[in-house]
Amino acid sequence: MSFLQIVLLVLGASLFTALGIIGSELLPNKRKRALKKEILRKLDKHLIPYQLWGHGTSKNTVDQLVEASWNGEVELVERNGRLELDVFVAVVHVFYDDGKTVFHLKEDHFICADGTRDSRNRKFDGTLGEKIKRKKRETAYKAAYRGLEEELEIYEDDVESLSKGRTERIEGHDWYPDIPVEVYHREHHTCFIK
Repeated sequence: MSFLQIVLLVLGASLFTALGIIGSELLPNKRKRALKKEILRKLDKHLIPYQLWGHGTSKNTVDQLVEASWNGEVELVERNGRLELDVFVAVVHVFYDDGKTVFHLKEDHFICADGTRDSRNRKFDGTLGEKIKRKKRETAYKAAYRGLEEELEIYEDDVESLSKGRTERIEGHDWYPDIPVEVYHREHHTCFIK
């Protein structure tokens, strides 16, 4: 094999590798754009005024819906001729036992990304709810731990026990008020902290 053939072979392999890397980086973005297009198609078909999202009482945007869908936290589905949003959540009930009394920490309100305080009655009796990132192969158990860390700065060393409880399916209207039905698939966990 001549020197020129070797150089061309190495350059060709490098170019192929570079194109492979570039292609693999662009592939998720292409898929995400296709997902957004599909979501917008469904919203348009069902006459959902998503252009108003992100303003007033509707804090969430289409891009947030796409990101949540991309992570597997939610799924926009058409059932029986209507649009529904399936939301997958790990609910954590945090308790502390001081030897005399068992305390249950409950959510009073939360702060939205824009800094506003939200204290809506959301039919929520837990300490926190964390969406499960199913496409990242996250389990409800892992989402519960992630929620404890992100929301309350309670780390694994602070936890005495974390156990799974009931699973429920409830309908609500919390995040995207124009979508007719939001179906929450909740896996409850009980957590005792030290």
